[in-house]
Amino acid sequence: SLPGSLASASAMQGDAPSAKRPRPVAGLDLLEMIATLPKDLATASGDPVGLLVLRFVGSQDIAATCRAALDWLSTGGRRFVFCVDDDRGRGPKGPFASLERLVSSHVEGIRLGRYGRDSVQECADLILACCNATALRCVYAKLTGMGALLEPRAPVLRWRAMRFHQCRLQPPDAAELFARAEALESADFCGEALAGLGEELRARPYARAREGLRSLELTDCGLVSGDVATLLQLRGASLETLRIQASRLRGLRVPRMPKLRRLALVDCGLTRADAVQVLAQCPGLEELELCGNAFGDDCGSDDEEDSSSELERRWPHLPALKRADFRACGLGAEHEDNLRNSLMGQPDMQLLVSVETSPALRHIVFDDSSDEE
Repeated sequence: SLPGSLASASAMQGDAPSAKRPRPVAGLDLLEMIATLPKDLATASGDPVGLLVLRFVGSQDIAATCRAALDWLSTGGRRFVFCVDDDRGRGPKGPFASLERLVSSHVEGIRLGRYGRDSVQECADLILACCNATALRCVYAKLTGMGALLEPRAPVLRWRAMRFHQCRLQPPDAAELFARAEALESADFCGEALAGLGEELRARPYARAREGLRSLELTDCGLVSGDVATLLQLRGASLETLRIQASRLRGLRVPRMPKLRRLALVDCGLTRADAVQVLAQCPGLEELELCGNAFGDDCGSDDEEDSSSELERRWPHLPALKRADFRACGLGAEHEDNLRNSLMGQPDMQLLVSVETSPALRHIVFDDSSDEE
């Protein structure tokens, strides 16, 4: 039988029941359905009926079966494409969908890669034309200067997720992307040179504080403490997951993040006082990674006489904590009981503490999610 949305669309035509009216037949295939339904059939959502068929089928393959199907699943000679994927085919000549051959208003996802558009201008034109896209994934694309191409047109981007891995972005580019993506829920940057991001965000009056961002990953981006502090002041209130690796965050101070459940600040040059100040703003933490930060020379006992400096170094109580990872922090077994008693996590909290790592080792590599497709 017809999909529910298509059956509703047929009912909107206002035809009275009649013996002459085509009825769904058991075993009716998709090509027969295309031949049965008129291309301009009205739908409840206002979308073309061909678009609804593609959503129901979940594949573009039907458009390649015959010329009639291709025409029925197009409008004005342009194809309905849900995901524009420049990496499809994995070659310098494509294939990828050119902007002139697709209905850009119905694109839901964009993937930019090493091959595809010839310039950052073409990439910017694609992003701006696909104004309803909710996901952007860019890996090994050359996007230096993207921010300047977006700024004059002042778009509001509807992305809920964006990922940039080694795309040669600069701080103005990332600042423009964060400022324009008002509905953002997930952001992942890896291998981008973003030192100075905080200053660029502050220079944009339209970069306002917004809630909605739930996951933020910044790996090997060379950030400093001011960059992270500014970004979290604008987008940190609703964060549930925050992961930063291989940045210079000594002196980091962050705003209150009551919804944060998973925090990883790996190989970030934090002192114990920095870590204590950050954790005090995250009372609901369940998972914690502080690997690669040298706390070993900064670990006085909490049993010592109280002083203002000592109080600032006391680990805060985190009653919801289920897992804490302090590997490669210069801590040993003698610190484990002190950490467990201070953090006061769940009774079965997993606590990982390793022996001191060589000072010559500057970057520590731990598991993260940035390599997932």
